[in-house]
Amino acid sequence: MVTLTREKTMPRVPYTRRIVQDYRARIESGDLAAGVKLPTLDEIAAEYGCSLTPVKSAIRILEAMGLIETQPGKGIYVAMIEQS
Repeated sequence: MVTLTREKTMPRVPYTRRIVQDYRARIESGDLAAGVKLPTLDEIAAEYGCSLTPVKSAIRILEAMGLIETQPGKGIYVAMIEQS
């Protein structure tokens, strides 16, 4: 029997946190510009190899942060961020 062990130097990061961190960094760096349509929830879940639950949680967090806007029936878009 093979026993899988996790490297001690690689802490496990919850999917929700990882998705939020990744998309926040991409938006703040300008890699994802205002108005850009994000992938579907299913596509994001496939990209991270997770279920829809953490993806939906991450989207709610990003929306609460003002980084994205959801438009029912249309998709999820990068929000216009005001520069001060």
